[in-house]
Amino acid sequence: MIGKITKIDTLKSSRNKGEAFKRVYFKLKIREGEFVWAKTDIVMSFRNYKNWKGLLLEGNILDGLKLKVPGTVDADSKPILLRKAEESTPFSQEDIEKAEKIAVQNKLF
Repeated sequence: MIGKITKIDTLKSSRNKGEAFKRVYFKLKIREGEFVWAKTDIVMSFRNYKNWKGLLLEGNILDGLKLKVPGTVDADSKPILLRKAEESTPFSQEDIEKAEKIAVQNKLF
């Protein structure tokens, strides 16, 4: 499924101790002229983050998105970049440091 990243929330602490995530919102094309909204949560310390790394930019258009349930993109999707956004908001160094600090506080490494 093809989708455009419309918004990426700031990094947040998860209810799972030591984890931090970003919620990503999409406008998904289901048929010609028909779209639905969906979201997913991406956790930088999870294995599937490698599928998303470098693609999390507002405005990027991705293919390979799968729905887990209606309204939720499966974070285990294997997205492919179709078109890069002109302006972007990737995970910043500050986000990465914040996630690492949360992990250290919770003795994950």
